[in-house]
Amino acid sequence: MKRLAIVGCLLLVLGGLGWWLYAHFDYVYEDRALPPRGQASYDPLYAASLTLNAYGVTTQVRPYLDIRDLKPAGGDTIVYYGDIRTLSATQVWQLSRFVFQQGGHLLVQLPHDGKLGDVPLLDTFHLRAAAHPECAYYGVDPDDKKDSVMLCGADVIQGTAADFDYAAGTDGSLQYVQYSQGKGWIAVVSDMDFMGNRRLKDPAAQALMLRILQPRPGQGRMLLIYSMDSEGLPLLLFRYGWPVLLPLALCLIALLWRVAPRFGPPLPVAAEPRRSMLEHVRADGEFLWREGQAHALLEAVRADMLLTLRRRHPAASRSKSRELLDSLTAITGLPRVQVRRALGQDGSDVKEDFTQRISTLIDIRKHL
Repeated sequence: MKRLAIVGCLLLVLGGLGWWLYAHFDYVYEDRALPPRGQASYDPLYAASLTLNAYGVTTQVRPYLDIRDLKPAGGDTIVYYGDIRTLSATQVWQLSRFVFQQGGHLLVQLPHDGKLGDVPLLDTFHLRAAAHPECAYYGVDPDDKKDSVMLCGADVIQGTAADFDYAAGTDGSLQYVQYSQGKGWIAVVSDMDFMGNRRLKDPAAQALMLRILQPRPGQGRMLLIYSMDSEGLPLLLFRYGWPVLLPLALCLIALLWRVAPRFGPPLPVAAEPRRSMLEHVRADGEFLWREGQAHALLEAVRADMLLTLRRRHPAASRSKSRELLDSLTAITGLPRVQVRRALGQDGSDVKEDFTQRISTLIDIRKHL
């Protein structure tokens, strides 16, 4: 009974909690825009291409302007979304030939930084631009700002509306111009961002794009050049490849750590072999002194002195101890007591006055 009561209480609590959650909370659906994927992540004219395809217009999208690859014909329209200052002289000549001789259509935009400088493309088509930031609304109906698109550009076209076939803006600072050149026409807009993927979802932006491009299904292609500026392989690897590069770098470091030689503590520099006889003699003397063999050192110096005496004074060398002492005292002129102590005839300990005895024996040898 006790277990059943506990189970019943738990079920009652869980049921009450479920009823409270159901009464106070509702399922809510929320739409979130996902980041673009695939071509839409790097092609700003991807939405424009889909929009034109929906109108039955054939489009081709390229990241770079290559006339040989595009092979444009009369009636085609080239939309150059990049910076017209980067066009080479060859590309400018190809675009002018496409407009003047082939009857093509060209749409370009002015730079957005207010630094025009020398723009060969504008010079070829006899256009003049100036830095003049200005914003205005443009659309199918200029008086309806609700269904218009606001264009903001740092550069504008100089001239009046009467100088062009179509123009938008105030005289002297036009933000959109279009006029015929040879067999074709060219259009210049100060700001082409309304054709980008984010803004083209606005119906007003779509209407403005169609008004400028004037697409005709089956009578020409739309060649969209978005002029992708590559950031370089090292920067792309650093920005997008670090999830793979970082583990590989750690594995490489671990491999190098494993195969690298292990270095212990630094060893002292090995002493060069010494060949000096004096160093060997001094080392032998120091060794005998540490071992308590001072008498051996004294006997060696005494024997050397006696050998010199035998060579230079044979008669004196054959004398007995007392006569030898008298002979050395007479020859060297040193005190008798000092010579006697050096010869060891006083019976004293060798360690007493060891240095003095050695010095006396050397002096005796020098006087012989």
